Amino acid sequence: MLLLALPAACGLAAPAWATTGQRPPGAAARRARAQLDVLAQLQRDAHAAQGLADSLQARLQGLAGPWQAAQAAATPTQAALVALRSQALPALAMQHQRWRTATAAVDAAAGAHQAAAHQLLAAAPAARGAAMARLDTATTARQAAELAEQLAQQVLAQAMAATGQALALLGAHWQDLARPTSNTAATLQQAAQDWAALQRRWLALQAAAQLADLAAEAGHPALAHPAGAAWPALPQATAPWAVPAATSAAAAPAHTALQDWRGADRRSQQALQALWLQGDAQAAVQQALADSGCSAAACAAWQADAAALQASLARQQAALASAQAGQAEAAHSLHDLPAAAGQQLQALLAWRDSLAPAVADAGGPALQALQAASSVGAATLARLAEARSRAEAAWVAAMRAQYGQRWLPPPVAGATTRPSMEALAGSEQASMSAQLTSHALHRLRARGDEPAGFGAYTYVLVGASVRPGTPGVHGRLQRLLGEVRNLPLAGQMDTAQRAQANTFVVPTPADSPDHGDLVVDLPLAQSLLTHLPPALRLADATRRLLYAENGPFLVTLPGPLAAARADWPLLFADLSKTPEVVVADVVRRYMADLIGSFNPASTTWAPPAGMQVAIALVRMVKGSGDVVQAVFPALLR
Repeated sequence: MLLLALPAACGLAAPAWATTGQRPPGAAARRARAQLDVLAQLQRDAHAAQGLADSLQARLQGLAGPWQAAQAAATPTQAALVALRSQALPALAMQHQRWRTATAAVDAAAGAHQAAAHQLLAAAPAARGAAMARLDTATTARQAAELAEQLAQQVLAQAMAATGQALALLGAHWQDLARPTSNTAATLQQAAQDWAALQRRWLALQAAAQLADLAAEAGHPALAHPAGAAWPALPQATAPWAVPAATSAAAAPAHTALQDWRGADRRSQQALQALWLQGDAQAAVQQALADSGCSAAACAAWQADAAALQASLARQQAALASAQAGQAEAAHSLHDLPAAAGQQLQALLAWRDSLAPAVADAGGPALQALQAASSVGAATLARLAEARSRAEAAWVAAMRAQYGQRWLPPPVAGATTRPSMEALAGSEQASMSAQLTSHALHRLRARGDEPAGFGAYTYVLVGASVRPGTPGVHGRLQRLLGEVRNLPLAGQMDTAQRAQANTFVVPTPADSPDHGDLVVDLPLAQSLLTHLPPALRLADATRRLLYAENGPFLVTLPGPLAAARADWPLLFADLSKTPEVVVADVVRRYMADLIGSFNPASTTWAPPAGMQVAIALVRMVKGSGDVVQAVFPALLR
């Protein structure tokens, strides 16, 4: 079963002996390949360690910006707190007192106005002229008091707005100080973790290099680690700076007290306006009741109004008292805010200053040591590349010694893109014996989350133009899914089982359970089309199907889609035109042939006659960019 056997699982083409019936590689060739694999793994690990070292170096270099910002923000924050304490809050308190004085003046003027009106109504005819003059004076005085109270309200609102702006400015400067301080602390903490991880990686590399040296001493010179290439160790296992325990600063002073004060003032103003209005109404009712000329029915109505007004006045008095209590409480809280904020600011500044030695150590000696180690690491990578090149040459020589000088080596992927050591180990032997013996099911919830280590991966895809209501698609999908829904779960198979299994990869919703109904997530399935190997999307016939038909499609690869290489062979099956009633039969035969007879190196394999499924073996011509299709006759239209 060459779909598994191909070194394409390692990014390689099929070796000559695998398709010509020649004997498998001998001991010398297998040993040379094993030596190459060990050095390739060491090179991959070295690249990973160097990448972490570069990342850590960038992190330490990035400390300077936040630290400078934290230092620069201290003075504006302190100035904003001083302005709040010495300017905004005293002005607010003064304007609030002026408004309270103005409301008292309105109370007095309203009482005088009501008394003057009562006196006029009770005056004898000869005294009415003087009483009318007194009422006019009281009216003018009340109007003046009410106008003064309205102006005091406006000035108070302006003072509250100014206080709000002062608080907002303090909060902005506070964040300018707290955010970079927190970022600096978090960077120091994360860098310490990276430092420890890098130390572990370097120690592991040293151990791997020592094993390679021991192998060389045992008679395997190609495994020898390059002289002097031992990966450098850090000065110590833990970060050479004090790691902050906390990474978040105290929150900026809140606007809660000012908001409470503003709300209490609004309720006070509403209660006062109601009291003044209802006080006038009460005076009128009392006057009516004092008029001895009212009838019994009229007097009863006035008495009812008087009782209602009295109850309402009591409620408004209670509301005013509650609002004034809220004013006093909010004013007290706001008055105490600068002192509390000052203590918080001093704690924040002390915390910032406590980070200074760690910043100096991390950005100075530690960074210099890391830069030196990275330089040695870069030299080590160069020596590892040289050693790997020698190992590759030894492997090629061993293979040519067995198969002749015309044997051409397959291209070997770069160290940063080669598959895992487990995939490489014994790849030549795997190409002799690996066979698909079973199938599994994996529910793909996001691109790239396939389980590793399977011999083949068959993806269930749909066309780019399909929609949930497209006629026929739903039925064909359900017939297809019915054949795979009860397969063993891929995630529950061990390494040995995976190596001899093909897993059907079905894109499903992110919240779908591992058991139960199997539903295709159409957007996720469609998104996978853009990640298929170019061989499938460059071939005219298959491209036409992918972007014009609805599917479903089956695409079988020798590895996961996220790791697919341009030169991988693949098996493509189009079920777009397959009658719904035979989809299950086609899928079952597809599964059986994957296990029993499919050979992607041959074009003689064909699906059972009469099954209307378009199947093709598609691959790239190495180095040319051309596409080759082994199309099974009369099935691709």
